[in-house]
Amino acid sequence: MKTCILVLTFLGFWFNGLAQQEKGNDKELKKELNLTDAQADSIQKIKQRSAAKKKALSRRQRMEKTANRAERKALHEQRNDEIDDVLTDEQEDLLNDYRERKHIEARKEKLDQLKKQLNVSAEQASRLDAANEKFIQEAKALQLDEPSRQVKMKELRESFRNDVKSILTAEQFEEWKEFRKMKRGKQRKR
Repeated sequence: MKTCILVLTFLGFWFNGLAQQEKGNDKELKKELNLTDAQADSIQKIKQRSAAKKKALSRRQRMEKTANRAERKALHEQRNDEIDDVLTDEQEDLLNDYRERKHIEARKEKLDQLKKQLNVSAEQASRLDAANEKFIQEAKALQLDEPSRQVKMKELRESFRNDVKSILTAEQFEEWKEFRKMKRGKQRKR
């Protein structure tokens, strides 16, 4: 899915570049092909219709992505509700405690990996953990169907990145960026 989005983004930029190039070439093309004004106008209208269709397609794809995200969340919640129906209240509490414990263990493991990889101090590690937790909570707070979610997530990621940059040395920050690339690469292979 991410690869598809990356390819579509690349193609969008590429087509946009071609469109910009074609605008400059319209007069040259008209002269080269000896087009009449009517032919040139028809070609221009075809290009405009095509651009509008591409824009609508992009908009539809963004809406589908949001819908898919919301659907996955709904399925996750439905699964959890069905599991809760099977469990007693005491078992539900134990399950919630278990999930929280696993979440904390995973965060600690990630932080330990980061400490080892970047050679950070205990104080830096604590600040990184706090920045990460803040990012997670703010990201969860964003509504899935919110139209400006992508913009807000981008701003949130940039804010997190700046927080990390302020915590680490320049060398550690570069290593952190490489660490993240490596982790993302492993996640994509799954």
